[in-house]
Amino acid sequence: MRLSTLAVAAGLLWLSGAEPLVSAADATPPAEFEFFEKHVRPLLAKRCFGCHGGTKAEGGLSLATMGGWQQGGDSGPAIVPGRPDESLLIEAINHRSLQMPPEDEGGQMPADEIDILTRWVAMGAPDPRSGDDAIGGMTGDEARAWWAFQPLPAGPPLTSRDIDALLEREWAARSLVPAPPADRQTLIRRAAYDLTGLPPTPEQTREFLADESPAAFAHLIDQQLDLIQANLDLRFLRWAHKKLEIPDESLDFGW
Repeated sequence: MRLSTLAVAAGLLWLSGAEPLVSAADATPPAEFEFFEKHVRPLLAKRCFGCHGGTKAEGGLSLATMGGWQQGGDSGPAIVPGRPDESLLIEAINHRSLQMPPEDEGGQMPADEIDILTRWVAMGAPDPRSGDDAIGGMTGDEARAWWAFQPLPAGPPLTSRDIDALLEREWAARSLVPAPPADRQTLIRRAAYDLTGLPPTPEQTREFLADESPAAFAHLIDQQLDLIQANLDLRFLRWAHKKLEIPDESLDFGW
């Protein structure tokens, strides 16, 4: 009987002692990827991406992707998986011959953060970020295909009723039922908390409930925005008055 091409190829691979065609990601235990997502990725974003992530790659090094640290920067690959003592990244975060983060960016990391990155490299630097994965855990192509960035369908401008119709169609497809419209008491409470972080005053509530004009809600929003501006102006004036009394004190936080 004639063997299939696949069987012959498999036999040749076995005879040659070749390794099975399994990617590093497939062979990595889920627990190690979980460690990366829970501890390593947030730490890289917090401590490293300011200089070595996104569009920034100081010294030619980007830590935003697995390919970035594999390629390394001007000094070579940043990580030798499984060998923290030979990895430039570990050398740098310990402030030996290199210093990362530098003193003007916060200085050396705390010991527990250094331990996280050292453990990660020691376990082989498992990293699920493949290709150009650098945008919130998505590849660039996935980010560009995200629904919110797609062009609107051709046709006349959408009205609020058209948008409601689109939402209702999706709700029905997922067997979802929208919440009922909020009553006016609930509406003013939501608006006040959303815009100012404070509940509406009794006077504001009585005024809104008594206003039956179509522009009542728009007037309420304008009123809340005016309160925000007035509050900010008052805070700034108090801050400025205090700072002028202490002329030698830094004004770094004037915003």
